[in-house]
Amino acid sequence: MPRIAQHQVDDSSLEFREAYFLNPTAESVEVTQNTILHNPSTFTPTLDPFPAEFFLVTNGTYAATSIMTLPMPGIHAKKAVNASIEQEVIQVSDLDALGDYAVAVMNNENITTALVGKTKLHLGKLPTQHIKFNSTSTYKGMFSSFGFIGL
Repeated sequence: MPRIAQHQVDDSSLEFREAYFLNPTAESVEVTQNTILHNPSTFTPTLDPFPAEFFLVTNGTYAATSIMTLPMPGIHAKKAVNASIEQEVIQVSDLDALGDYAVAVMNNENITTALVGKTKLHLGKLPTQHIKFNSTSTYKGMFSSFGFIGL
């Protein structure tokens, strides 16, 4: 069962709809992140809330340090389910990593990030499984949003 549970989580994906980093200070930023978890499985497990490290991914390589730790909510993994964070003040783990992310958002057509953490998976009366959550997502950066492509 542990391998099947991990495989099902590995097959899921996160779709970023919106991300806002507001009210920055030297140590923190207010985060609103609207995401949808897509679960291709016929099973609909529940994942406990868990801390997820947020990394910039460049050419398939994770940054050496995470930008921040995001509080992932508990999720009942249906085919598509909201997995959003609303106006949470988050401590920045590495200001240089946050700066690299901001530059990437401004200069690239597409941005890839990863959320990495560990949580527990529950499915009916089956034993609780410990799983690793590692999901990369690619979404549009500001470069393409403002129509700078080709200038």
